[in-house]
Amino acid sequence: MATKKVAFDDPQPAEPPPTSVLKFDSFIQLLRIIGTVCGAVNYDEQHLAKPSRWIKFKRMFFWFTYVHDLLCIALEIAYFVEAVQRDATLAHLMVLVVCIGFLTYTIIKLTMHKLHEVELNEILIQLKNLYPETLDTKPAEEYRRHIWFLKLFSVLYIVVLVVFNVIFYAPSITVLIKTGHWEKILPFYLKYWYDWRKPVVFELTFLHQIWVSSSAVTGVLLADTLYCTIILLISMQFELLGKRLEESELDEPELVKCVEKHLLLIDVCARFERIYSPSLLVTFVGSSGVICCCLFLTLAGENMGEAVRFSVLLFVYIMNIFLLCYYGSVLMEKSSNIAHHVYQSQWYNNCKKDQKTFLMILIRGQQEEKMTALKFTTVSLPCFSGVSRVSFEL
Repeated sequence: MATKKVAFDDPQPAEPPPTSVLKFDSFIQLLRIIGTVCGAVNYDEQHLAKPSRWIKFKRMFFWFTYVHDLLCIALEIAYFVEAVQRDATLAHLMVLVVCIGFLTYTIIKLTMHKLHEVELNEILIQLKNLYPETLDTKPAEEYRRHIWFLKLFSVLYIVVLVVFNVIFYAPSITVLIKTGHWEKILPFYLKYWYDWRKPVVFELTFLHQIWVSSSAVTGVLLADTLYCTIILLISMQFELLGKRLEESELDEPELVKCVEKHLLLIDVCARFERIYSPSLLVTFVGSSGVICCCLFLTLAGENMGEAVRFSVLLFVYIMNIFLLCYYGSVLMEKSSNIAHHVYQSQWYNNCKKDQKTFLMILIRGQQEEKMTALKFTTVSLPCFSGVSRVSFEL
């Protein structure tokens, strides 16, 4: 009876990795919601031949809110000058500095966004054109976690907004329950040219202050969410490019496409870094002082309400800087992994011309793409450590 030989060295067909659907809209869903609240034009609305009434309304709303925030900064500065003249306590002046700083920080971010709105939307369109139809399950789950983390951060920011506005009224609510008398106070200090304690006028002034605090928070969220979203999309493209370079059946036309994609991603990173670099510098310099003030007010506040308010704000500021630095490190990691993927590929099986191309990608891939604060520092986790240390040492 003849026995059948088994060829143990025969190559077995490799099973394709499981795929998962993670749509491009999953990345920008949160960005689209925040942009609508702020009055920002979405990337797919920018190049419409005839803007709709809704787009025109959003643009008008953005500029109306922008001018309103500038007016509030002027009113806060006027109140600060008056407080200095009447020898207000240091804690009270610190409260004013934090509020002025946060609103100024918002104006800078909104200005940056509006000045580069067209170019930022063009970057999003480029990344959408590069986006694959399907992803391997592992990277899809990784980026789902990143998106979930962004949503969680946004929810925490909104919670802080509510706490910051409501906790101020805890003593007044206590007095109202005990005595039935409602003390008219406002959550923020602005110098008004009218008597805001009058009926109806107080309610309108209160809504005006709630509006300015809400617009400030959503303005910061818009800029930071856009920053994180674009970095995630760029990082994904670097990762997909690296895995494609590692595949053994890469022929010359595919290799040329990979080189072109690598150069495109490098160009996108350079443009994005140029746009966000000034804003990041303001963020890190300003946040150090604001964190220091928040820490002081938390430990030496005039009352428990203010201590709670600014301890929550302190936490959010630290989380905000961590978010920017963390995603900066993600970009650096994914972009520098290109060299590792090229080294792991079977480049030696290609012709000499293709080997030289692999070598060029390897050399360029060792230069990680990064976000900087006007070249003063690299936005990464070590930067977060440095900013936190300086802030708590001030």
